Amino acid sequence: MQENVKISIQAGDSGTIDAMTAKAQKLHTILEKVVATAASIRIPTAVAQAREEVAASQGLTPRVRPKSSAVAAAAGPSGTASDTNLSRGISGQTGASGRDFAAQAQGLGGLVHVYATFAANLYAVSAAFGALSKAMDLSNMVKGLDQLGAASGRSLGGLAKQMVLVADGAISMRDAMNSTALASAGGMSNANILRMTEVAKKASLALGRDLPDSMDRLTKGIVKTQPELLDELGIMTRVIPAQEAYARQLGKSASSLTEFEKKQAFANAVLAEGERKFSAIDLDANPYSKILASMSNLMQTGLELVNKVLSPVLTLLSTSPTALAGAMAAIGAILLKQAIPAIGMFREQAQRMQTETTARVKQQILEQQLAAGELDDIARKSA
Repeated sequence: MQENVKISIQAGDSGTIDAMTAKAQKLHTILEKVVATAASIRIPTAVAQAREEVAASQGLTPRVRPKSSAVAAAAGPSGTASDTNLSRGISGQTGASGRDFAAQAQGLGGLVHVYATFAANLYAVSAAFGALSKAMDLSNMVKGLDQLGAASGRSLGGLAKQMVLVADGAISMRDAMNSTALASAGGMSNANILRMTEVAKKASLALGRDLPDSMDRLTKGIVKTQPELLDELGIMTRVIPAQEAYARQLGKSASSLTEFEKKQAFANAVLAEGERKFSAIDLDANPYSKILASMSNLMQTGLELVNKVLSPVLTLLSTSPTALAGAMAAIGAILLKQAIPAIGMFREQAQRMQTETTARVKQQILEQQLAAGELDDIARKSA
């Protein structure tokens, strides 16, 4: 009689050969995952070498683990794996890369501050120059209006002040003088200029528009005979019908009208339509517009005083290249003096960043040593 005998071979106290084989395969799978994670976050060889040099200078030597076929697969171009990458892979990305990027961003603070110091001062100088230049333009405009009024027998400066009163103080003297100069140069009479101001005021209140903008559109639309500028104010006057109507009033044909009469015909038609459409408006001007106009007038007064002091100096600089070069050098010295503290801050930040980087590299080397020890233990157990 034949009997089947089953023999079980024990390998010490660890279990059967099948169990040991399963454990070895499981360990092999874990090592492959670790190697794949380390390879995916591998850092450049130059960085690894730099860290090894820093570690050597600090007297810290990372533990060198024996190479296996699995570990060699994760090695960099030089044939050695980065311990930092392995430690990051084992710990599941500690966020060291984010800290590195933050440190780089902070390192730019000093340089950015230097640039911001120069840019802010240059912008302030440019803004001041522009404001003083516009104030001088307005002063010249006032003088030009006085001369133009003296030649034409009209008090254009007084007319501009009347425009401000008609607008209930919602436009500045600068806006009033601009409109006065343009309208008077276009041949409009004083009465029509005041009528135009009244129409612009009521149109801005009715349509919720800015009064200076409405005044500018109405003035340019009439003087340049451009109806498209008036459309946004609700005034739809057209040139040819207005000239024909005006010609009938004069008992003439439209083709026989002079250039002045054609402009007068269009101006009368625009003002008549505006008065007819907005005659029911009886509101006070926007108080915020009044405040802005008052502030503009006050600023103009102050800038005119400054210009009276600076005008001789600017005249000298414009006629003397040597004096202009000296002034530019003085401004450059002031800017450089303000930038010196920023440069010092940049140096301090660079030194502090170097210290923090050294400390961080030391910590990373210690982490590498711990990771290398863990891999050594795993390799010994798998052997």
